[in-house]
Amino acid sequence: RDAFVRLQERGQVLFSAAIDGSVYARHGTTVETRLTVLDKIPAQDPARLIASNGTAPDLQTLLDRLTVLPPRSPSTSPHSIGALSNGILRAETAKRAARSSADMLRPAAVTAVPARPDASQHRPHAAPSPVSPPSRPIVELAYEIREAADETCGTLADGIYEPYQLQAISIPGAKPHPDKLVESTAMASVAPPK
Repeated sequence: RDAFVRLQERGQVLFSAAIDGSVYARHGTTVETRLTVLDKIPAQDPARLIASNGTAPDLQTLLDRLTVLPPRSPSTSPHSIGALSNGILRAETAKRAARSSADMLRPAAVTAVPARPDASQHRPHAAPSPVSPPSRPIVELAYEIREAADETCGTLADGIYEPYQLQAISIPGAKPHPDKLVESTAMASVAPPK
C-alpha cells in the first residue's frame, strides 16, 4: 500500500484489474496477470487508492471495463511519449475544421501563378555514394533443424525453472553456453512454433 501511495504522488492509478490465466492458455501459459493503467498527473489525494476491478475472465470483459477510463491527461513534458492527449487532439481537430470551413466561405482571391523556375536555378542532387562491399567475406551459417521431441514429457520438476534444452535449431560445432541456462517450467512444457 505504501508503495502505491508514493507512486500516486507522481502519477495516479486509474485502473487495475486481474486477468484470468485462461485468457493466455492457447499461448502456452495460464499464469494470472494484472493490467494497471497509470496517469502521468499526480493524484489529488495520494492516500486514496482505487478499488480493483476484479478478475476479467476474458478479453471482452477487460475491454468493457476499460471503456470507463477518462481521456488521457495532457503531458507535463513536451518530450514525453503521447504528449498530445486525446482531448488536445480533439480540440485541435475542431479548430482545423472551423478554419477549413471559414476558408471555404471567403471569396476567392486572384493570385498570380508562380513562374516556373529555369534550369539554372535548380540545385543538382548529390550523387548517391556507392555501397562498399563488406570488409570480411560473408559466411553462410550452417544449422540443423531439430525435430520436436517429447523430451520433457513427465520429467518436469516441481520448481518454476527447468534446465534449458535446445528445441528448434542447433549449430554444429557451436560451443556450449558458459553458464547454466534455465527457462520457466511453462516454457519448457511446450514446443516452440515451427
